[in-house]
Amino acid sequence: MTRIDLSHSCLAGAALTDAHLSHADLSGTDLSGTDLSGASLPGADLRGTDLSGVANLIGANLTGVAHDETTIWPDGVTPPPALPIDSPSRSRPCA
Repeated sequence: MTRIDLSHSCLAGAALTDAHLSHADLSGTDLSGTDLSGASLPGADLRGTDLSGVANLIGANLTGVAHDETTIWPDGVTPPPALPIDSPSRSRPCA
């Protein structure tokens, strides 16, 4: 799935292993207990998302995700460099 709006959703405990969520709006989403191992999230909006309770981020692609001071990362995880939400590099041409 790409460019899907899941903002402010409750995905607690979801198995999103190897999910393709590029450019998805996950802002403010509850991901506690979610397995994101191998998930592809390039360009996703994680502003205001609490990732501290994510069950697994091993192998997740977090390239270019949008995050800010309201994004909460799991202990020991260094946030990737973030691009501004309106950056041309975040946009994807139409197929």
